[in-house]
Amino acid sequence: GTPLAEIRDYLTRRSPQALLALLEEKEAQLAEERRRLEAERKAGEVIALLVAGGADELSSFETERRVIPGGVSVRIYSIPVGNNGSVAVVWPEHGR
Repeated sequence: GTPLAEIRDYLTRRSPQALLALLEEKEAQLAEERRRLEAERKAGEVIALLVAGGADELSSFETERRVIPGGVSVRIYSIPVGNNGSVAVVWPEHGR
């Protein structure tokens, strides 16, 4: 929603330009929220596939394997999201 302060500000300087500026700002905020939700959805899909034992299906997205503190071997995946974004998923080699 739109905070009351923004609505109050718009009402004190009501004009087509002010309305357009407010709508453009809200459109940008919605686009960012849409990108965030898409990244979360994509990460959830990848994690579900990994939990089901599908690491081999994701091999083209694997960017690195490393051993982290504690001696745990992990695979790091970079999954494309949206136009130019990506989401990283770090998964233990033999963890489920």
